[in-house]
Amino acid sequence: MRPTALLFAALSVAAASASAIGFESAVAEAGALRPSFERRRVCAMSDEGNDPRGLTLIAGNGSAAPDFTLLDTARRSFTLSSLRGRVVLLDFWATWCGPCRNSGATLQALHTRHSAAGLSVIGVNQREDAATINDYTSDPEHRLTYRQVMDDGAVARSYEVRGVPHFVLIGRDGRVRWQMSGFDARTPADAAEMSRAVEAALSEGSL
Repeated sequence: MRPTALLFAALSVAAASASAIGFESAVAEAGALRPSFERRRVCAMSDEGNDPRGLTLIAGNGSAAPDFTLLDTARRSFTLSSLRGRVVLLDFWATWCGPCRNSGATLQALHTRHSAAGLSVIGVNQREDAATINDYTSDPEHRLTYRQVMDDGAVARSYEVRGVPHFVLIGRDGRVRWQMSGFDARTPADAAEMSRAVEAALSEGSL
């Protein structure tokens, strides 16, 4: 083989080896980044310029929950203060948000278990239409039977919601008892904390 051919062959092998190393390195880097996405607990409300980590809780535990009136997915009017005397768990969420989707089973279980004892779970969907919400909640994979209302973002702003899911627990007296921003379905800690907060609020008794 001529020297030029040998040189070309050697360069080709070296280039292929470098490319392989570069590809493997890229795969490794992508693998290293993946857990950071999997650990994401909160979806930013993008047009608000929020931090996607969004783990800072809003101020206001013990303060009066801002009242609001919204339409539900059946186009019926819903006013928060109409539930005075019941414990209310607001779930600010959207169907496109993974952590929101992951929290649905816990919310549905709380609704099923404690509704008769005075708990009302209300989904406050962010900027999606009734058809989108109903398609999601009626899907057997999700099957959410608690009431869903549609927010254009105004109610979320009044509660200083920086990302979804965001949960606000309101006592029978209309005051905020507990809040949590984000949800991680891979650990029982979030579901357990939510359940404890609900049970504590219910134990306060009726007005």
